[in-house]
Amino acid sequence: MTQSARDLENTFARACVLLARNPIVILPGLVLGLFGAFVGYLVLALAGSAAIGGVAGDQIAGTPAQALATIGTAIVVWVVAALLLICAMAYVTGMAGAAWTRGTVRLHDGWVAFEERAGPLLLAIVLLFAIGLLAAALAPATRLFSVAVYAVFTVYTMAAVVIGGRAPWRALVESAHLAWTNLLPTIAAVALVVAVAFGGAWLGGELARLWPPIAGITEAVVEQLVVAYATLVIAGEYLKLRAADERAHPPTRNL
Repeated sequence: MTQSARDLENTFARACVLLARNPIVILPGLVLGLFGAFVGYLVLALAGSAAIGGVAGDQIAGTPAQALATIGTAIVVWVVAALLLICAMAYVTGMAGAAWTRGTVRLHDGWVAFEERAGPLLLAIVLLFAIGLLAAALAPATRLFSVAVYAVFTVYTMAAVVIGGRAPWRALVESAHLAWTNLLPTIAAVALVVAVAFGGAWLGGELARLWPPIAGITEAVVEQLVVAYATLVIAGEYLKLRAADERAHPPTRNL
């Protein structure tokens, strides 16, 4: 089972059409990014106030308030970042799946994905992070080959968790299987997604440079457009490859 270059080209073209018809896909990322920035600013401001107050108290009571404030800030920031990451991935991937399934998207699609798949998504993120650390550790010895293998063989994992309803480990196995049986198209898809990401980063920077007053907004919108488009491409490839794999290997029934 493998697909042609024309099949991959159709996926990229269709993803572009779906994004143009459903620009609401970028809204969750924008809102969550804004909320995360606000929470981060608030936490840092409160931590700074606590540290200043603690330093003044330190001179009297001798408590390490500044260190505690720093540790507390780091914990809060990590927890908030993890929650926002899970929410964003669930929303965008769930909405991408809905776009491919029926052509239209609602915010409710993202909420359903988050409500039903938040737990498995968290476990999948932890699993991918651990494997990613191993790939990064091997990168110098393998001349980045381990990182490339990691990117290719895990690319469908999140789609398998959210859209396919797989358990985290099963989603990773399915991603590796689909990538291996469609190796060249998957490598091409990953390379094109990376190229789109770099192109989007360049475009966002150029637009921000041309109109500095709205630099932050411009960069955020372009970033979310790239994220949404890349997610649509991966979701489309996952659905197409999974369907082809199920046709080639239909499940057996116990009679």
